[in-house]
Amino acid sequence: MTVKHLPTRINILAVDPSLVATAFCHPSGVTETVRPRTRGPERLYDLENMLLARCGIEGDEDAIQGLVPVSLVVMEGYSFHSKGKPFTVGELGGVFRLALWRNDIPLVVVPPKTVKKYATGRGDADKAAMIASARKAHTMSIRDDHQADAFWMWQIGLYHYDKANQWRVKVSADRRAALDKVEWVDLTTEGVR
Repeated sequence: MTVKHLPTRINILAVDPSLVATAFCHPSGVTETVRPRTRGPERLYDLENMLLARCGIEGDEDAIQGLVPVSLVVMEGYSFHSKGKPFTVGELGGVFRLALWRNDIPLVVVPPKTVKKYATGRGDADKAAMIASARKAHTMSIRDDHQADAFWMWQIGLYHYDKANQWRVKVSADRRAALDKVEWVDLTTEGVR
């Protein structure tokens, strides 16, 4: 569905995708980390269902009860210089992208260095700096670096799409300049749920 005017409130879900610990920042600003106990393709399936449930699309009724439909997902992109299993992380990113596309939910992908620069002023910030900056900015509990990343991606989405949101954190112009590299989705043509 295409709309000509954006709603006054954009419901943004931010995602820090990880096979071990995926974090979400909900439209309310509440963060959570999920750690599936499954392995292999079953883990990808479980994570896809967790994403869709948090978008208010499908899943366990208890999981989606009270959730608002998501208008947009902001997700951290791939870290091409990371050690570990880049192909399996790529599989998860692909699963998430496909699930969102199938359900007509627009997606904005933010490179990891951009998230770090926006959050701390440094594109090479470590996990401790990301957690500290999120805890300083956010009144709710940030329990781990995954939640800190998700919180800052939510903030990036708010900055671009919902500047009037009461939860938006103000950052300096040099930190905002990092967002010039992000490929934004035009919600007036992509549609908003």
